[in-house]
Amino acid sequence: MIGRVERAVIDLRTTEVKYYIVHKNEPSIRDIAVPPRATMERDDELVVDLIASEIQAIPEYRRTHESSADTFEMTRHTRVQCIDGYVGTIEGILVDDMTDEVTEVIVTADLLGKDAVVPAAWIGHLRHGHIELQCSKDEIARYVS
Repeated sequence: MIGRVERAVIDLRTTEVKYYIVHKNEPSIRDIAVPPRATMERDDELVVDLIASEIQAIPEYRRTHESSADTFEMTRHTRVQCIDGYVGTIEGILVDDMTDEVTEVIVTADLLGKDAVVPAAWIGHLRHGHIELQCSKDEIARYVS
């Protein structure tokens, strides 16, 4: 294992994942930006499908003001708001393999104590530090797994 996915960088206009930020452990500790096409899912985990020399060639990821203007960095614990208030945090995202678009978000609904898988179409706004869904907490409850 080269590291763990810390966050997904999402294009604000298209909801497409531009890249995954991987916190790399070996041989040097650094964050790298891995394009979705260089990843695959295995046993419900996202794995990097590159050889060691390709991984070493990826430069260290450094967030810049220019890159943050049109992107949103989503982490596993990004706050989720509904139209009637706070509902929970992001547990994960589901991404279309062909388009790299976020199709669903997995929300840990704190009030319900369970996860809900909701359509990405419900995302109204991606703002610094949180996601705003265009639905109510009651609607989220219908999507609890």
